[in-house]
Amino acid sequence: MKKFVKFIFKLLLILIIAFVGIFFGKGYWGYLELTQSQSVDDVVSEVTSRSTFVGYDDLSPELVRATVAIEDRRFYDHGGVDYIGLMRALVSQFDDDLLKSGGSTITQQLAKNLYGMF
Repeated sequence: MKKFVKFIFKLLLILIIAFVGIFFGKGYWGYLELTQSQSVDDVVSEVTSRSTFVGYDDLSPELVRATVAIEDRRFYDHGGVDYIGLMRALVSQFDDDLLKSGGSTITQQLAKNLYGMF
């Protein structure tokens, strides 16, 4: 029985590692494809040249703090990728009882919006 439990544990560990590798690999290859088709500098130039663009210095500090607090409470702690949020979102995909939530950070949302992904 002990050997069987060890085998199941190892099998689950391998499956989790494979799934995480595929999950991150797919995102990384999508990122490479997008950045090779158009450079980040070109995208930023296009966005900042729009008449609706509002610069960071024109925003009130309260609006910035409120947005960060609502969108990504660990923004200053995770460096762009919130692994806790990703794991929560991953688990919620398989459990209908959990509160549905996204795993993206402000940084990931910016990249998604700049490159028009999804």
